[in-house]
Amino acid sequence: MTLNPHHADTHRDRGVARLHAGRVGEAEGDLAAALARNPGDPEALMFHGLALFATKRYSEASERFDRCDSLGYPYVYLTLWRAMARARSGSEARSVLRQVSGVLSPEEWPRPLVLAFLDPAKAPEAVRGAPPTRRDEASFYVAAWALSEEQRETPARRDARERARRALEQVSSRGDPRSIAVLMARIELARLR
Repeated sequence: MTLNPHHADTHRDRGVARLHAGRVGEAEGDLAAALARNPGDPEALMFHGLALFATKRYSEASERFDRCDSLGYPYVYLTLWRAMARARSGSEARSVLRQVSGVLSPEEWPRPLVLAFLDPAKAPEAVRGAPPTRRDEASFYVAAWALSEEQRETPARRDARERARRALEQVSSRGDPRSIAVLMARIELARLR
């Protein structure tokens, strides 16, 4: 079956399916083709950003996530992706987190994760306090942020990396295999090996 070369949604949908199947390179190509046809599609921007993040193209991922945010895409974890992509590209990330932390109400999810990104000492509390259906996601984001933060290599940093690796293994093995958290946990684990 061939795709209609002029139908952006078809490219986007196939790209999303390929991303979920772990075929990141193919997904990135499909999502880029979708954006070439419809540059203002926030869903294609979000998933293209994830594919770029998965291939370590963090500056480009950051740009996609920022554009997605400017279009008002209602993805609950978009702020976290924006921060992680910025941190991994060497850009300032905490301003995005501070801006959102002041907007979210205390009980609004994912405010505890945003606060944990700003203060890693709050990470265990954020994971424990996550709604039961969100604990694996919370574990993923806390671990991925720990890997995103640029710090001088120290024994404490190596310990944090090892804790992150264990958390990613748990998410990968017990989380919903259709979730972005599980997919990206598996990608992050492959990088750590």
